[in-house]
Amino acid sequence: MPEQNSYNKTEINELVAEIYIAIRTSDDYLSNRLDDVYNPFYNSIICADFLTTRLDALQHEMDMIQRQLDSQAEPSPSINRRTRPSIDSDFAALRSKPVTKKSLHDKLDEISFSQGFLKEDVYQEPKDIS
Repeated sequence: MPEQNSYNKTEINELVAEIYIAIRTSDDYLSNRLDDVYNPFYNSIICADFLTTRLDALQHEMDMIQRQLDSQAEPSPSINRRTRPSIDSDFAALRSKPVTKKSLHDKLDEISFSQGFLKEDVYQEPKDIS
């Protein structure tokens, strides 16, 4: 502020405007502080609305991702969709038993028997066509 004994009307109006701006700014600040103290419930509602909206958006996104994963998943022959059948299931059962010459011969006979059925099916199919 200038140190003068006399001010003209324009300078006085500028000083008054600055004072009003300072008062208005401090009033707004104090008003907001008082609102936070006396109306904390209102602020928590605004925060809860934001969180609820965000939670809904995240839930929607999770549902969309789950639908994409479900559409990409191949059908499982297992009863339990989360457990895929293993091609090594017989191997685990055999592993618990000691391997003997007889068990190897039995397994070889089983494989040969299955191959015989497959050969019969392959040779019978052309006969059915003609």
